[in-house]
Amino acid sequence: MQRIMMLLVFSLGLVSSAAFADYAADSPNLYDCRSRDLQFTYIKGATDDASTLLLVFEGSTHKYQGSQIQTASTVLGTVVSVPVKTIPDKGVISASIVIPTIAVSSNGGL
Repeated sequence: MQRIMMLLVFSLGLVSSAAFADYAADSPNLYDCRSRDLQFTYIKGATDDASTLLLVFEGSTHKYQGSQIQTASTVLGTVVSVPVKTIPDKGVISASIVIPTIAVSSNGGL
């Protein structure tokens, strides 16, 4: 089965957690990437089953939760993917976004 992917790069910048050794830091849990024709909102839950992804494109809103959302760790961050359309005998069209690894200090700075 062939897999076709639409890839959006959500660019917040890559930040090393070592740079925040003097600060208490947390990973963000809400990511929102928008353009004129597309919205990609990812809410990372405490577990994979608690995560939600909202995808708005072509006038339609698609909501994905739990096991419908696939994640893969990479050097750039976490790739979050959801199936947008299944084409029999051809494959799956997926939408994916790269969530960079960042940390937010307790005083709100990166």
